Amino acid sequence: MGSRRGTVVLDLVRALLARPQAREPNTTIAHQTIVFHRSRGEANRTARYQADQFIHEGRDDLAGTLRPFMSSFTAIERREILDDLRDGSCLGVFATSALELGIDIGDLSAAIILGTPHSRPSYRQMAGRVGRRSPAIVVYVPRDNPLDNWYADERRFASHLATAEPEPVITDPENDDVAMLHLAAAAKELDINCRTDETFFGERLKERLRILDEAGDIQEHKKGLFYWSSADDPFVRINVLAAKGTHTVEIRRMEDRQVIGQVDNWSALWMLFPGAIYEDGIWDTYVVESLHLGPLDQRHGHSEVERVAWVRRATTSQTKYYTVALTERNVAVVDEKKVIGRNVGSLKVHRGPVKVTQTLADHYFRVRRAEPGAAGLPKQRKKMPLRKWPTAVGPDGECDFRSIEMESAGLWFPIPTAVWEAVKERAQRPPRASIPGEATPDERAMSALHAAEHLICRMTGVVPGIWEGDIAGLSVDSHPAFSDGPGIFVHENTPGGTGLIDLLMEGDNLGNVIRAALERVENCPNHCENGCPRCIQDWLCGNQNFFLDKEDGRLLLQDLVRRAG
Repeated sequence: MGSRRGTVVLDLVRALLARPQAREPNTTIAHQTIVFHRSRGEANRTARYQADQFIHEGRDDLAGTLRPFMSSFTAIERREILDDLRDGSCLGVFATSALELGIDIGDLSAAIILGTPHSRPSYRQMAGRVGRRSPAIVVYVPRDNPLDNWYADERRFASHLATAEPEPVITDPENDDVAMLHLAAAAKELDINCRTDETFFGERLKERLRILDEAGDIQEHKKGLFYWSSADDPFVRINVLAAKGTHTVEIRRMEDRQVIGQVDNWSALWMLFPGAIYEDGIWDTYVVESLHLGPLDQRHGHSEVERVAWVRRATTSQTKYYTVALTERNVAVVDEKKVIGRNVGSLKVHRGPVKVTQTLADHYFRVRRAEPGAAGLPKQRKKMPLRKWPTAVGPDGECDFRSIEMESAGLWFPIPTAVWEAVKERAQRPPRASIPGEATPDERAMSALHAAEHLICRMTGVVPGIWEGDIAGLSVDSHPAFSDGPGIFVHENTPGGTGLIDLLMEGDNLGNVIRAALERVENCPNHCENGCPRCIQDWLCGNQNFFLDKEDGRLLLQDLVRRAG
């Protein structure tokens, strides 16, 4: 499908919702369809574009039967969409994983799964949404990225996804970020016995109780028995919308103060920065006027300060665009005593706790939407200045807020000196079409490292138990962890980590990932010329895939594969 993968979903939905009847060619029959997407933005944009296409074709009746579905909608909105699915008035729903499990949505006829699911059970849950009472169709549409292309091989799709045994569930019961939240919630319900409850809360129970006691959250009322004494509700600290956020941010209309949605505070910084365009379903578009993230101290769940994004209705011209945040990421090793090293072949790899800092840049992209009937995907984007920062409440009152930090698990390895010198030598040559002409030799060298890092991070998904979205990375030309030389960080996308980095460090898993990364770039199905960077782009890249060099990235991976054995 190549470059048409972005539009093949639209073609499939059109065919399923407006299929001619065999005996009456002038009439159509609709097959109620669900399309699963990776992100809220993707689900909403696809639903909008599909509706626009139907209107362009004179099928307003079908456009009115489409709905997106995601966890950021209010409970009332979600119930209305589910009711419409059950009674058949909603023929096409564009959903995230929020509609994957635990909700009765009736008898659907077709499921389209766009991209590699989170796991093998996730794939089966999505597929199992259809065909409950009658035969149905399931279509897997791989995105044009290295991991999806790896799964698109027919034999591999069957053996590693469709018919494979469920992969092991990877978790870390000693994750402080999770354990402290659940311990606090448990103390609200029943007394915690520091002597006997280690069975439920781990060997570090006494240490965690001491932390909660010093914070004023719990008190000891009998010898060894602790109860929740704070006025704050510990349950509001547990974010059910996402793994990384610590609180929920409401989205409110300025005209009537009505709540129209909610997201976690981590996502809010990138989705709801001032000036961002927010899409509330297919028909309503808003512009964010301000974002207030509340107290920086996450323990204060019942602060009088609101966590809210204020939005106003977009003008007609503004509805023709969507916005994309630009971010900067930094990774630092936080505890050298906990760092463990091992060799993967001759490649020296370290594993340990890291602090990841994600910072909102002072500009963002405004992207023009594709027009109905136009070929291909929208490519017009303009860099826009961020006119004001989100705010939060610190010890000294309200302050600008542009960075969020989390500690997680990571691994890292340096680029050997001889390999880096070869990369820098190649970077002295005139740039190819995939590298902007004004790029310096140093930027061209980093573009090779950047490409290799993208491929390695995304191909971690070949290891059973890891989904590509669970892992992120950073490539640097100078960092203290590499004695001020170049290297690559790979870290988990979950606070505290869940054990995925440990899994990558087991056996030859990391070596297999690096080899899979090289195999993907050497066997890119697009057969592109002039170093087209499509197969080395990363949907989690904070700078939106600037400075990537496919050919030099391939040569760098060849060197790493030789060293990894």
